[in-house]
Amino acid sequence: MHFSAAQSLGRSSAKARENRPVVPVLKISDITYRTFPVSSMTLQSSECANFHPKNPFQMPPAKRTKGACSFCGKEMTRAGMLKHLDSCKKRALQNKERNATSKPSMNLIQLMAYYPYTSEFWLYLEVKSAATLKDLDFYLRQIWLECCGHLSQFCHGSYYGNKIPMSSKAYKIFEPDTELFYAYDFGSTTELKVKMVGSRNGTPLSNNPVYLLARNNMPDVPCDKCGKPSGWLDLEALYENGEFVTLCDAHNAGKAESDYGESQLFNSPRTGTCSYDGPAVPPY
Repeated sequence: MHFSAAQSLGRSSAKARENRPVVPVLKISDITYRTFPVSSMTLQSSECANFHPKNPFQMPPAKRTKGACSFCGKEMTRAGMLKHLDSCKKRALQNKERNATSKPSMNLIQLMAYYPYTSEFWLYLEVKSAATLKDLDFYLRQIWLECCGHLSQFCHGSYYGNKIPMSSKAYKIFEPDTELFYAYDFGSTTELKVKMVGSRNGTPLSNNPVYLLARNNMPDVPCDKCGKPSGWLDLEALYENGEFVTLCDAHNAGKAESDYGESQLFNSPRTGTCSYDGPAVPPY
């Protein structure tokens, strides 16, 4: 697999393009995954069951990350946040005030989107029942994933199960405890799961189809060299050895001028993959 300048997160030098590494096979945790350029693949819906989009560039497991409620700012773990949202007084007040307006009432579906390989990345979302999977796909791209306009898909049963059309309405897909498998980019894939965890009847809090209820905080990742707070990813270690090495400002000094360039850490499971350089500017 050839890593171009676009695949060096953040700012890469022209020298990096001339000396891009070739990594035909990466062996991570005793499991070997081959990666293929998107241009060499034509994925049909019938092939969804046969495609294995495992991303070899994954952040290592860490302690459970807390997140903040969008209404009151209270911080909780992922499991605790679900319970909190049901009892949050500020959320209840906003819902009551919105319901008192002349805007139409509808069924609103509460979803949890999360990265299944670690406990760090998660979102709680409220989605209009008439919203499509394309609307949800757009939101996930904006807040977590978008880098190069890659293909994506939702599937039933597994990442290789039955593909669901993006035009599908949320109310036709989601029932209590329904869980969908989502994949973005069929070359260096980021996999997510999206589960229905609740619903309510009322007036939406936004004119947009998706509303953010809560999300994880930026994971606290120490520098692998000194233990201080990190903010950078060592691209040389990633591309040469398949190692996820994080660096503080001091140990990242000079990386921008190296063969591989430099890359920030982001509050996203896409960190370290392709040319991802952070979320879009909200609202979306």
